Amino acid sequence: MNYNFLLVICLSSIKYSEEVYPFSVCTAVGHIGVSNPKSYGTQPWTADVSGYDTDTAYLINDPDTAFPCCGVIEEWDAYVEETGTIKFDIWRTTDGINFKLVGSNELSPVTEPGEVVYNVPSGAQYTVLPGDYIGWYTPLKEMMAYTPNITGEATNVQFFKLRPSSFSVGLSLDWSMAESQSGYTYLIRARYGVNQPPTFVNLDAQITVYPPIAIGTVIYTINATDPDISDTTISQLTYRMISGNGFISFNPTTRQVSVAADLTPYVGFQCITFEVEDICTNKDTASLCIFIYNEPPTVKCNPITATVIETTTGNIALTTVAVSDPTDDVTCSLSSTSPKNSPFYLRQDVFDYMIYVNPNPGFRQATRNTYSVYVTCTDRKNSTIAKCDVKILPSAPPKLTNLPGYVTLSTANVNTDPVYAVSVTDPDSTSFNYSMTCKPTLCPFTLYNMGNIQLNQDLIDHTVSGYDLFITVTDGYNSLTNTLTVTISGINVPPKFINLPLESNLYVLENTARGSSVYKVSATDDDGEALTYIMTSFPPTGLIYFSIDSFSGLISTSTLNEINFEAMTDKIFTFRVSVTDGKMTGSQNLVIQIFDVNEGLTFSHNIYRIIVNESLAGTQLPNPGFFVYDNDIVDTRTFRHDCSSYNGYLTMNPDNGMLSFAVDYDLDSPGEPTLITCIVTATDSGGLTATATLSITLNGNLPPKFTNLPMTPALNVPENTAIGSSVYKVSAIDNDGDLLEYSMTSYPGTGRTYFSIDSTSGMIRTSTLNPINYEIMRDKDFLFTVSVTDGRLSEYQNITIRIANVNEEPYFSQNIYRIVANESLARTQLPDPGFVIYDVDIGDTITFLYDCGPNTRYFVMNSVNARLTFAVEYDLDVPGQPTLITCTITGIDSGGLTATSTLLISMRDVNDNTPTFQHYLYTFYANSDSAVGTVLGSISATDADSGQNGQIVYSTDQTGLTQTFFDVSSTGQVILQRNLNGIAVGTILPFTAHATDVGFPSLTGSTSVRITVLEPTTTRTTTTARTTTRSAANKTPISIHGIFFISLVFLILTR
Repeated sequence: MNYNFLLVICLSSIKYSEEVYPFSVCTAVGHIGVSNPKSYGTQPWTADVSGYDTDTAYLINDPDTAFPCCGVIEEWDAYVEETGTIKFDIWRTTDGINFKLVGSNELSPVTEPGEVVYNVPSGAQYTVLPGDYIGWYTPLKEMMAYTPNITGEATNVQFFKLRPSSFSVGLSLDWSMAESQSGYTYLIRARYGVNQPPTFVNLDAQITVYPPIAIGTVIYTINATDPDISDTTISQLTYRMISGNGFISFNPTTRQVSVAADLTPYVGFQCITFEVEDICTNKDTASLCIFIYNEPPTVKCNPITATVIETTTGNIALTTVAVSDPTDDVTCSLSSTSPKNSPFYLRQDVFDYMIYVNPNPGFRQATRNTYSVYVTCTDRKNSTIAKCDVKILPSAPPKLTNLPGYVTLSTANVNTDPVYAVSVTDPDSTSFNYSMTCKPTLCPFTLYNMGNIQLNQDLIDHTVSGYDLFITVTDGYNSLTNTLTVTISGINVPPKFINLPLESNLYVLENTARGSSVYKVSATDDDGEALTYIMTSFPPTGLIYFSIDSFSGLISTSTLNEINFEAMTDKIFTFRVSVTDGKMTGSQNLVIQIFDVNEGLTFSHNIYRIIVNESLAGTQLPNPGFFVYDNDIVDTRTFRHDCSSYNGYLTMNPDNGMLSFAVDYDLDSPGEPTLITCIVTATDSGGLTATATLSITLNGNLPPKFTNLPMTPALNVPENTAIGSSVYKVSAIDNDGDLLEYSMTSYPGTGRTYFSIDSTSGMIRTSTLNPINYEIMRDKDFLFTVSVTDGRLSEYQNITIRIANVNEEPYFSQNIYRIVANESLARTQLPDPGFVIYDVDIGDTITFLYDCGPNTRYFVMNSVNARLTFAVEYDLDVPGQPTLITCTITGIDSGGLTATSTLLISMRDVNDNTPTFQHYLYTFYANSDSAVGTVLGSISATDADSGQNGQIVYSTDQTGLTQTFFDVSSTGQVILQRNLNGIAVGTILPFTAHATDVGFPSLTGSTSVRITVLEPTTTRTTTTARTTTRSAANKTPISIHGIFFISLVFLILTR
C-alpha cells in the first residue's frame, strides 16, 4: 500500500523554540489547537487537500498551536469524518528547517465519524517542550475534519508525503521540501499537563568495596526511571554527580561509577550524591554510600607456642610475630600478658616483630610453666590481636665435672694459695652459686663464687691432716653436692699438756717461802722435739709472785716478792701456760688462788713499862701502849694477864688490855711491892697467841721525850726505793740519862712488811725483803706509832709514811708483729696487728706513733688504738709499690716514757680491675659458605691488674642463637665454629663476648659482637673478613672495606 503523510507547518513563522517562548515548566493543565473541536463538527469537511489524501502527515504551523511550557500530552480531542486509524503527533524543531517527530499516540480503530477523545495512558504521555507543535498522520485516508478559516483559530498547515516504513518516533525531516496551505482550521486539540519528575531506581544505596582496586574499575551503575515515556526514550535523562571526594569518577552517559584514586585513605563510609534531571528540568537526588572495607592486619605467631628454659637471663627472641596487610603499614604493640606484667617485650626487627624475654625474668617452671602474650597490630583503621603462648621448660641440673676430687697440700702452703678449681657444666646456665661445708669444721679454706677454693691461713702451724669439703653448686634452680678430699702433708703435731687444765683452782698458801715450787707442768710432743714453756698472767701482777722454768715447766713462787694475802690487791691469777716445740704451740689455763692463812700475833715490844701511883680500887692504870701485829685482816683478839701472886691486885679489860686496881693499893702498908711484873697474853680468833711482859713501877722516874715527832705533813717515799734504804731518823731525849729503846707499830699492819725501825738508833728503813711497788700494794698510806722507852716509862708519837707512785716504762708484748693487708683505697683500715702494751702504772694512757721510713706517707695511724689506715690509694699495679713495709711502732705513756716494737706489713695484690674491651660493639661479616675455622676478626680486652690478675681468658655467650656458631681464641680471634649453610643472607647473628681474668675472685668484662651473613663467595679459596667496631671514639657504622664491598655488589647487580 502506498500511504501519504501530510506534514503541515508554517516555515515562515517558525523560529527556535527557545526563542519563541522562554523555557518554562507546565504547572497546570492547558490546551493548544482548536478550542472546541466538537462545536465545529457541523461544518462541511473535505478529505482531499491539494490532492494528498493518503500517507500524509500534517503539522499545524500556527504559533497558537506551539506548546508554551514543558509538560506532557494527557489527551487528544478531534473531530473526524472518516473511520480508520489516526496518529496524533508532536513535532520539534531546532533550527526552523529540520523537524523531529518526538511523540505519536495512535488511536485505532475509529469506528465512526464524529468527535474522538483519546485519554493518553500515563505510560504513553509524551513530553513536550515550549515550541513543540501538534500534528497528525493517517496512513490510509484523510480523516481529520476542517472548516474554512475560523477567526482566532490556527489556519496555517504544511503537509509532507512520506513512506510508511519511514514513519516512526525519532524521524527527522528537512522542512524546506514541505508544502503548505492556509485558510482552513483543523478540528484538533491537545491537552497538556504537568511533566512528572524522574526517580532513581537503585539509589539511595550502599555498596561495599575491597581495596586494593585498580583505578578505572567500575564499582556501580546508577539508573533512574521517569513515568513520562519520552523523557527516557526520546530526550533521555541527564545524570550528574554533585558531591564526591575525588576518589570516584562518574560517566553520565554510561551512568557508571568508577574508582579514580587509591581508596586506602578513604576507608569507611563515603557517601556521594547524584542528581537525575528530565527534559523539563524535573530532578531527583539520591546518595550512593560506599563502604570502603579495610582488610585488618593478619597477625600470626610463629611458632604459636614458644619454649624457653627457666634459666634464661633474658633478651632472647622467643617467637616471630608475622604481620601482613594488603594496603597499609602496620604497627604492633604488646597489649597484655597472662598473668599480668609477665616478663616479655615486643620489638620490631627487620621485617617482622619479635617477642623477647625481659632481662632477668625470674622464671620458675615449678611455679608457672605457661604464659600468654597478646600482641595488638593496627593499620590505624583496624586492629588484630594475636595470642602467643610461651612454655617454660625446666632447666637441667649442673654437673660437677671434676668432683669427687682429691688434692694434697703441705704445711709450706700459705694464705691465699689456690687449692682447687671446681669445674661445672650446665647446658642451660653459665651463672652458678657455690657453697661449702667442711668436715672437720673450721677448715682453712674459702670457696669463691667462681668455684675457686683458696687457703685462708698459713698451714705452717696446722694440726689437722685432712678435710672433706662438701661442695654444693646451684644454678638457681637445681643443686648438686659432691666431695673434695684435701690431705695436708708435713703436719707438725703440736705438743700436748699432760696435766693441764686442772679441774679446779690451784691454791697457794700465803707466806709460802720465796722460791718454793708450786706446780710442775708436764707436756709431751709426738715429734720428740725439745719443749719450751712460757706463761702470761691476768692480771699481769701474777708474774710478780710466780714464774715458770722454761725448760722444766716448774712453776715457783718469786724469789723476791713475799706472798702476803693481806698486802696483795689480787688474790686470783689466771696464767696462760704455753708450750712450744719451736713450730707449734699448745696453750692451757692454770688458775692459782692465794689462800689466806691465819698468822700468829706479835706484840710490838717484848717489855712494856708503866709507872703508877698507889690508888684506890677501880682506878685505871696508865695505858701500857700494847700493840699487837696481826696480818689477818679483820681478825679479833682478846687480852689476859698473869701477875703471879699479885693477880689479886689488878683486873684487865680483855678487849683493850687496860689494867685497873682490883683493891686499894697503898705503899704505906707493910709488904706492898713497888714493882709488879705481869705476863700479858693476846689471843686471836684462831687461837694463836702472843705474849709480852708488863713491868709496873711505883716511883718518880721521868719518861723520855721525842724531839722530831710528831711530823706533818706525811713523809713521801717513792715506789721502787731500794730495799734497806734509810727513810727517816727518829730522835728522843731522857732527862734521867736512861738508855732509850725505839719501836713502832703500823696501821694498817702491812706497813711492817715494807718498813722497820732500828731499836737503838731510831732509823726507819725500807724492808730488805719486800720491794715497794705502788701498783701491787693494797695500802699506800701507813700510820706508824713510834714509841721510845727508858726501860720504865715510854713516850708515843705518830708518823705517816705515804707511798708515791713513780711513772714506769711501758713495754710491748712482742718485739715483732705481722699483718697481711690487701691493696685498697684511701681511708681503708688495715687489719688489726693485735698490739698489746704493758704498763704497770695503773690508769696510765698510751699514745701511739709510727715510722715506716719512706713508706710512712701511705698510712695514717689512730694514736689511741694504733690502727693503721691507708692515707692514699695503694695499688700494687703501680710500678714501684713495695710489697713488704717495715714500721717502727712507738707507745708513749702520759709521763713521756716509751716502748717500741716492729710491725711487718705484707701487701697483697687484689684483683680489682675488670677487663675492658676496646670497643663496646664489634661487627664482622661472614659469607654463608665460609669454612669452619675461618677467622672473622679480632676482639681485644685489657686488664689494668698486674700478674695473674691481669691475665685474660675469652669466652662467649650465644644463648640467643639456636646453636653455637662462633668461638674466641686466647688471642681474641673470632673463629667460625659451625657451618652457616641455611642461614639467610642478611641475617645478623648477635652474641656476647666475655673477657675474664684469672685472679681470685675473677672479674669479667663484656662486649657485643654481631656477625652479618653475606652472599656465598664465588670461589672457596679465600674468605675476606670485614670488621666494624663501635666505641666512644669511633662510631663509624661500617668499615672502609665494607663500604667498598657493598658498592661493588651494587654495581654488579645494576648492570
